[in-house]
Amino acid sequence: MKLFSPLKIGGLELANRIVMAPMGVSVAPPTGEITDKTFHYFLERARGGAGLIMLPSGGWARTDVAHPSVPIDRVPAYEAGRAEGHRRLAAELHEAGAKVGIQLQHRGRQATTHLFGYQPVAPSAVPWSPRAEVPAALSIPEIRNLVARYGRAAARAREIGFDLVEIHAAHGYLVSNFLSPESNQRDDEYGGGIEGRAKFLLEILTRIRSEVGLDFPISVRINGSDFTSTGLTIEDSIKISTLLERHGVDLISVSAGINGSYPLTIPPYYIEAPCFAELSKKIKNAINIPVVAAGRIHELDLAQRLLDENWADLIAIGRALLADPELPNKWKEGAEPRVRRCLSCNYCIDAYWDGGGGCVVNPAMTREKEFRAKPARRAKVIWVIGAGPAGMEAAWRASRRGHDVSLFEARGEPGGQWVLAAKPPGKEHFRSFLEYQWKEVQASGVKTHLGKKVEDREILEANPDAVILATGAEPVTPSIPGLEEAEQIGAWDVLNGVMPEGESYLVIGGGAVGLEVAHFLASRGKRVTLVEMQERLGSEMGDTLRWTLLRRLEKDGVKAYRSVQVTRADEDHVYVLAGGVEEKWQKFDVYVMATGLRSSQELERALSHFKGELHVIGDAKSPRRGADAVLEGARIGNSI
Repeated sequence: MKLFSPLKIGGLELANRIVMAPMGVSVAPPTGEITDKTFHYFLERARGGAGLIMLPSGGWARTDVAHPSVPIDRVPAYEAGRAEGHRRLAAELHEAGAKVGIQLQHRGRQATTHLFGYQPVAPSAVPWSPRAEVPAALSIPEIRNLVARYGRAAARAREIGFDLVEIHAAHGYLVSNFLSPESNQRDDEYGGGIEGRAKFLLEILTRIRSEVGLDFPISVRINGSDFTSTGLTIEDSIKISTLLERHGVDLISVSAGINGSYPLTIPPYYIEAPCFAELSKKIKNAINIPVVAAGRIHELDLAQRLLDENWADLIAIGRALLADPELPNKWKEGAEPRVRRCLSCNYCIDAYWDGGGGCVVNPAMTREKEFRAKPARRAKVIWVIGAGPAGMEAAWRASRRGHDVSLFEARGEPGGQWVLAAKPPGKEHFRSFLEYQWKEVQASGVKTHLGKKVEDREILEANPDAVILATGAEPVTPSIPGLEEAEQIGAWDVLNGVMPEGESYLVIGGGAVGLEVAHFLASRGKRVTLVEMQERLGSEMGDTLRWTLLRRLEKDGVKAYRSVQVTRADEDHVYVLAGGVEEKWQKFDVYVMATGLRSSQELERALSHFKGELHVIGDAKSPRRGADAVLEGARIGNSI
């Protein structure tokens, strides 16, 4: 299998063609010190079989830690002491079998004075959005100062023990700003045509080569396209790639997108995979050095096909290695059915932007040390009530630790609300997580009881040592005067396939469920209008998913209204408050209620006299995101 064949990049030989993409995750402080959390996070992926692990820039690997006019020797991030943690990390990743590279990056116009203490800089004074801070245009002495910083950082990387450095020239950061005609409007030697706009990058490459020598590999990550009307195109990127090859680069890693582009740089599940591979194919056809493909390449057959058909030489995998660090080993061993598949839900990105870390399907991500299962001090009899994601996660983890676990589910299949989460268009692959959890439940020896609703008296009579309630939540349906019960249907019923007669649908509630059920209906040819009382649609959704889904709804003709409340109805009309003013709308055929959830607490109340341990997790505790439910299930399973 070509995916697991060795490959040389300059003088560096990789054991396989899998590259762990450089991703921003909250495992180290912004200053770049390597923490215990950092070690365990990267070691899990190295032991999992990735041939090359690319670390994102941080600390001394960042070239924008001070204004460009500050002399290099006065920049704290270049102090020798800052590199000791990286030295140890590189050594331990080598011992685990991986080669290790690090990106060198400058944020350019995507920095802010608030975060960095200086005005952002760019080739030209063009902000990345009308609402963003205007950057200062770099002077030629400042450009040369930055070129020197890249060289100094690369030399430090080699001295520390890294195997490769990568110039980050993509995603709207500083080098990308120079390459793009939209952000580079200079009329001097660093602007104009392709060769002028590429001059900064080529000077960085030349400076790094002079610092690290001919035998040390240098990679450049570029955008195959900016995916904007005035930005970099694939034709531009092909020309830049040929210039890079001519100047001695060893590897080109192809990505795409900048802030505000579509598709997004980090594509959610609505974007078909492999979303950037066509770009890498065109660049590979134009040059003779190795090329890396990226963009939702999460399946073995797809990764292998891209290599076999010569679209790329290596495959960059990011989020899928967050979901399952053992992915390469499982692929190599023919154990693909055991893979914990990435959902491309971008929860990892949302958590990072919020200053945290996490993965919906892998609650151990960024918590690797915390989640190492330890045998229970005393084996307990545990009943888990509810086989949704929270309940299943708790059950299999507790059983693995030596407890006697029974899992009860009132429905005839496991999954709870997650079954419905896999119904909207583009989310069918969500079932893979339920399948993974159910396999873990069965393999761990949990006693399962599907189609069994547990009554409180049964629990009190059996008197287990502990009960974990994962009974989920139920829809809240407000009463709207004048609206007949026959005209209404719950969002869950629609997702379950109940489709009342009628062509015009009003979805009441514009949270995640409302938006997804609107998408579901529109995909079936219905005329859909949606109203939300709040000012923001999909307020609990992550930005990348929300933005992409709203674009889909607009394309499907869904009319979505914010700050609108349905107040009453009569025989011919429905009345709404829009901005405090009552409006009269023509009546719809069907009204879909997507107005929120409340915890199912009946069993919890009935167990007030239970003498054993009682734990409430997931939506039974409080309706939230799936990641919260899975994390709670994992934590109680690991600690009970």
